[in-house]
Amino acid sequence: MEKYGYAWFLDKIDWNTLTFRQPHAAYSKDNLVNYIIEREKAFQPLTKRAIQDFAQALSSLNGEVNYIGKNWVDRFFPRHPSIELKPSRVIDAARKRCLTEESLLDYYTGLDWVVRSKLVGSSRMYNVDETGVQQGETDFGIVAGTTLTSISEKIKADSTTWSSIIESISADGRRLTPCVIFTGNELQGQWFPKEFHDTSPSGWSNADIFLKWLQLVFLPETEPEDPSLWRVLVLDQHKSHVTAELMKKAWLHRVWLSWLPSHSSHVTQPLDVTAFGPLKQYYRQLTRNWGTYEATSPQQQRLFLQAYKTASQKALSRKNIRQGFKTTGI
Repeated sequence: MEKYGYAWFLDKIDWNTLTFRQPHAAYSKDNLVNYIIEREKAFQPLTKRAIQDFAQALSSLNGEVNYIGKNWVDRFFPRHPSIELKPSRVIDAARKRCLTEESLLDYYTGLDWVVRSKLVGSSRMYNVDETGVQQGETDFGIVAGTTLTSISEKIKADSTTWSSIIESISADGRRLTPCVIFTGNELQGQWFPKEFHDTSPSGWSNADIFLKWLQLVFLPETEPEDPSLWRVLVLDQHKSHVTAELMKKAWLHRVWLSWLPSHSSHVTQPLDVTAFGPLKQYYRQLTRNWGTYEATSPQQQRLFLQAYKTASQKALSRKNIRQGFKTTGI
C-alpha cells in the first residue's frame, strides 16, 4: 500500500506539464501549444476560457491534478514563446447576425489548411446536423429542416410533441446511423435497434447527448484502418454542444472539429443544402393522410419512426449526399 500511496502519486505528477512522468504519458504542454497554433491557422482561434477548459480536460488524462485557475493561461503563455495572446477582431452585432464574404473566406481558407496539413480525403470528411420533427395534430405532419442552432420554420399545431434527429454524412456519400431524440425523460421501448435513441425534455439534443453520439456512433463508424489518420467533422458551433470534454474526445481520436461561420448553414452545411429539403417533401407525402393522432403513444411514435426512416433513406441518397459537399465547396 505504501508503494502506491499518496506520496507515490504526487511524485509521479509533473506539475509543470500536468503529465505523469511515465513512458505512455503522451499528453503534455506541447500538445496544448500545438493545438492553439493549429486552431489559429484554421482561422478558428481559441479564447482564453476555451484554452483553460481544454487544459483542464487534458489534465484528467494523466491523473487527478489541482484545479486550473483563471490565471493559469496568463502564466502559461510567457513560458511558451511560440504562442501569444492576441486581441480578437471586434465584430459589431449587425455583422454577427449576417453572413459576410470575409467570414466565408476565412472559413474556407482555414478548412483548406486543415485538409492539406492533415491529408484528409473525401472518405474522412464528415458533416453533422440536426433536423426537427413536430409530431401530433399538425397540418400533415410536416418536417421542419433545422440546424443545431435554430429552427428553420414554424409549424402550426394544436397538440404537438417535438422530436429531433442527428444526421451525419461523409463526402464520399455515406450516411451514419441517425440518432433519434424524443421529448421526455425515458424511452418507451426500442423499436429500431439499429438506430441510436435518446430523450431530452425539449426533444433537442444537448451537450450530453451530442457527446454520447460522438462516442457511440461517430467514432466507431468512422474509425480509419490507420489510427494515425485524421478525420474532419463540419458542424455548427452551438454553445450548448461545444464543451471541453467534446473537444478533448475529438482531439484524442484525431477528429478535427470545423466550426461553420455563424448564420451560414444555408450555404455551407451539406445536409442543410441538399438533404433536408427533399426530406421534408418525402415526409409530407408519407404522412399526408395520417390526420390527427396522439403523438406520445408508442404505436404512433413507431409509425413516425418508420415514416422518417423511409423518407430519410430516399432523401439521403449517395447522390444527394455527395452533391451537398460539392455544392458547399466542402
